[in-house]
Amino acid sequence: GGHGRHGAGVGIDVVEFVPADQIDPLHLDKAYYLEPDERAIKPYTLLRRALEDTDRMAVVQFALRQKTRLAVLRVRGKVLVLQTLLWDDEVREPAFDVLDEVPKVTAKERDMAGQLVESLAGNFDASEFTDEYQAELRQLVEAKLEQGDALDTAATFGEREEREGA
Repeated sequence: GGHGRHGAGVGIDVVEFVPADQIDPLHLDKAYYLEPDERAIKPYTLLRRALEDTDRMAVVQFALRQKTRLAVLRVRGKVLVLQTLLWDDEVREPAFDVLDEVPKVTAKERDMAGQLVESLAGNFDASEFTDEYQAELRQLVEAKLEQGDALDTAATFGEREEREGA
């Protein structure tokens, strides 16, 4: 018999399998890692592989607090992620009248814009970006623990020049 933690068995019904690129990121809401039960490792792995091989996501429905929710199951490494979706009427359509007037853009201007993009081209690596506020908060907390309450913030952080606008 299985032992250990049991999730509150939420019934998840697969509605359809759709091409991954058809899910507009604007519809994606919160993400949850799905941990398989010991007995469910095989179907879990099978579903994960099938989604990978076909480059699809599973559109699913489940009930949460008496409300029907829509979500997708997608693959992230070895794990299936359940990502809730906003209903269509929860995603606002932009209505910007100013965009009705389309300015003329010359080939030269497009070229220059393209060169700017190329000059800053790279591959996204989330670990290269840090939340400076969180890092400074941690630094402050550690310094407080070491020095007790008498803390000289200028000494801890150094007087930083405000950088000119980016």
